Amino acid sequence: SAAMEECAAACRLDLATFYLSSSGAGAGATAAAGTAGGGHRARLESGLTHARAGLSLLQGRPVASGGGDADDSLVASLRRDLADAAERLLRELIRATAVAGNSSRAETLKEEYRALLSSRTDPKSR
Repeated sequence: SAAMEECAAACRLDLATFYLSSSGAGAGATAAAGTAGGGHRARLESGLTHARAGLSLLQGRPVASGGGDADDSLVASLRRDLADAAERLLRELIRATAVAGNSSRAETLKEEYRALLSSRTDPKSR
């Protein structure tokens, strides 16, 4: 049901946020990522997996264009928050992957990041 999908998406958002914060993302995290090994990147990858899953749960759901009910605004809010989390996770993961020297993976993540940014500015893709 739609309500269960919204609940699952909200849980995915919570998990993505948890993994982002537990990874130590932010100031100084990139330098630590180079010496901390794969643990930092693994947490970022887990968070990104949850953000992607949450976004896919909401894919195809209509977005209210003013005058929508509370469910529509919840979906829009969840979609925006999941996309924000995915953006942050991708940025941190790109940095950590580049520091680790995996340039091909970093390039793949950059392409995904650009596609996410593009989809957020293109109203047809929502």
